[in-house]
Amino acid sequence: MFNTSSLELDSACRILNTYDMYMAVRGRTWSAVDKSVQQLFIKLREQGGNQPMPKLANEMGLSYSRFRDLLNGQHGTPTLEEFITICSFFGTDPAEELRAIEDKHDIAPKQHNEVEQKDIQELRDHAARIEKMALHAAEQAAEIRAHPERFTLVAKRGDIEREQEMYNDLP
Repeated sequence: MFNTSSLELDSACRILNTYDMYMAVRGRTWSAVDKSVQQLFIKLREQGGNQPMPKLANEMGLSYSRFRDLLNGQHGTPTLEEFITICSFFGTDPAEELRAIEDKHDIAPKQHNEVEQKDIQELRDHAARIEKMALHAAEQAAEIRAHPERFTLVAKRGDIEREQEMYNDLP
């Protein structure tokens, strides 16, 4: 049997919940772009004088094991924050490096075919119609709030005399 206090259990549960919050559910495989980022990190480290990894990782604010994994292409793929941190640490512009990687892999925005473009336009038109209807409904509600006396023509079912009176009072 374990002899633990409720405080220790509470602390352990908080740690596990935090771990679950930040850890990926499934591992990611390294894509060609991720491997290009890895090669960039290796090149930057070599240009920086091949200092010991623990020292570099500490100076960058990364753990040694994470920095090692990034250089070896293991475990999780590089995050944008890690990319910016490492590029900035070695004095290179992260935006320029990212553009170079985009050019190398010919990454361009996806072009939609004619059918997709037509569908997209229909969705935009539909959204515009809905927005216009919502605006019209809001205007009607404002009109009712401003002039409730104009909208009092409500007859009780079967009250024909009251209906006739209301009808006669109409302009």
